[in-house]
Amino acid sequence: MASPRKNKVEKAPYQDAVTVILKRKGITYEEWSREIVNNICVSVIQGGNSEWKNKMLEAAAMEVIADSVVKQEEKRQNHSNN
Repeated sequence: MASPRKNKVEKAPYQDAVTVILKRKGITYEEWSREIVNNICVSVIQGGNSEWKNKMLEAAAMEVIADSVVKQEEKRQNHSNN
């Protein structure tokens, strides 16, 4: 099984098709995607779109948990080495 390449920038689904349509309207994909993301973030901040909010909180929670586990393991190893 081939391993995925590192540092490869993945395109969003349908990015090429949307880019063509937006270009006809005089808008770049980057401008459009930034506006979409900003609108979603504002919606989340205002209490709407709980699915997105929960996904972001889940990702943040996983980072906190992972950091805590690593720190606990480092403490345990340091304590057992002393």
